[in-house]
Amino acid sequence: MVSDETKAMARAIPILDVAGLVTSAIFYDKKITFCCSICGKTYTSFKLNLDSNSAHCYCCGLHYDTIDFVQRYANLNFPAAIKFLKDNFPQYFKKKFTPAKPVETTKKYERIVISSERASEILRIIHEYSLSVMADRTLSSKGRNYLASRGIYDEQIEKFRIGFIPYDEKILNYFQEKGITEDEMTVMKIRNSINKCSVMDRIVYPFENNERITALCYRSIYPNIEKKYRYMNSGSIGTTQISNGLFGLSQLGDNVNNVVCCEGAMDVIALSEYGVPAVALGGLIMNAERYSLLRNKAKNITLLLDTDEAGRNASMEIAKNYSDIYIAELPEENDPFDYVRKYDGGDIPLLVYDGFTAKDFLEKYKENN
Repeated sequence: MVSDETKAMARAIPILDVAGLVTSAIFYDKKITFCCSICGKTYTSFKLNLDSNSAHCYCCGLHYDTIDFVQRYANLNFPAAIKFLKDNFPQYFKKKFTPAKPVETTKKYERIVISSERASEILRIIHEYSLSVMADRTLSSKGRNYLASRGIYDEQIEKFRIGFIPYDEKILNYFQEKGITEDEMTVMKIRNSINKCSVMDRIVYPFENNERITALCYRSIYPNIEKKYRYMNSGSIGTTQISNGLFGLSQLGDNVNNVVCCEGAMDVIALSEYGVPAVALGGLIMNAERYSLLRNKAKNITLLLDTDEAGRNASMEIAKNYSDIYIAELPEENDPFDYVRKYDGGDIPLLVYDGFTAKDFLEKYKENN
């Protein structure tokens, strides 16, 4: 049972800090707001009250304290929410600790221009930091535990250059020492509006083309966090954005006979365990640059997206635009990672190498409709 004293300590943690950890802040006209976890409204409907250390949605009438915030955004029950707060804000649970009252910032960010070359350099610094953390088993224990829970261990971590950003209040200081300004951190989405690192306690997946990292994808290690908050992508700057790179590209050999193109990094890792060369889009977009990258690596390209409605619609759109791509489908509604784990690989090599032609795939769903 959670004591009243512990509850009071949990509710004393600045709500700005708690909100900044479990969701993304929006800075708008001198106000810091968040998307309501129930109605989804932002800006004028949802406000943080620093004096009462609480939040309120004027659209649906929902009121939050710090514990409520964690329960609703991280999808945790009450005891788990308290544990989450203790793990991430241990100083507030020390009896002699006196927290300072948070002060609302009035800074309004102007549009900062960063070149693609500079953005790529910033991504390289962040990725190298995440790799150094992952190499330290003490610093990366939470990240490694999360990956292990998904069946991912040292070999896959090293092969795909997976990193980890820990919960550490000094991370932004480290990046400043590396020459990254506060404004650059904000634009690249590693610093939020309350001057906290917005990608702490996240796995780092690099997306790249043949020359540079084009984006980083950050995955929360908290399994119960609401789906729409699980992933964050680095800022989009010119050619330095997730849609201009692929996860797993550098792990492909030259002259691959068939490369499989999936939605997520976890799908790629699972397929690789069964000898299937694969890359991830980090979403549902195939564009000319990605197509060219794959064509330079492989004789054939097979698309294997999730079997939900969004995945099927994206497959149809891609089939219309790239007629020489093959389309594979799983036999049940699932994503490749879960399918491979559920059936210990099953017949995945046969499935992905026996797909429809783009024309046949479109004809199939034309008839079904």
